[in-house]
Amino acid sequence: MGCGHGLFGNLLALQSPRRSVVGVDPSPAKIAVARRAARGLPNARYAQGTIHDVSDGPFDAITILDVLYLLPLEEKRRLLARARALLAPGGVLVLKTNDTTPRWSYLLTRAQERLMTGVGLTLGDGLHFLSAGEHLELLRATGFEARVAPLPGWSLHPHRLFVCRAAACSASGGGR
Repeated sequence: MGCGHGLFGNLLALQSPRRSVVGVDPSPAKIAVARRAARGLPNARYAQGTIHDVSDGPFDAITILDVLYLLPLEEKRRLLARARALLAPGGVLVLKTNDTTPRWSYLLTRAQERLMTGVGLTLGDGLHFLSAGEHLELLRATGFEARVAPLPGWSLHPHRLFVCRAAACSASGGGR
């Protein structure tokens, strides 16, 4: 979800010809690039839209990379609830986003993203960053058991990777 130019989706498709990859992004320009890049990959397809337009499924895995900070809280909730509904039993949600600490790193990332959204290179409804703890609470409230996974190496940006599975007590994908 939010596949952008298809870089990660194409990598997944190349790694396993048996894997079927579906990428969705609201930007027609980014989807056009993803489709061109996926020529020759019969197991990768891309569509313009949002997670709410996806009618396939269930999916063994869903990835949401660098998207949530672009959405207001209620849209984050709707997106995650829809992702939860689209996951197969035992499926995994991989979420990569940014934290609000360390503060200097967050402020650098916020300035960069303000520029990207300001010139229209990234679509979004403002900037809505959350802390890692707030992300964990949001994931729990939308029916996931989540953990923060370590990201090796060093980055200027406060990246956080969450590995999530459907919570056993959440049959509807709703909150507590």
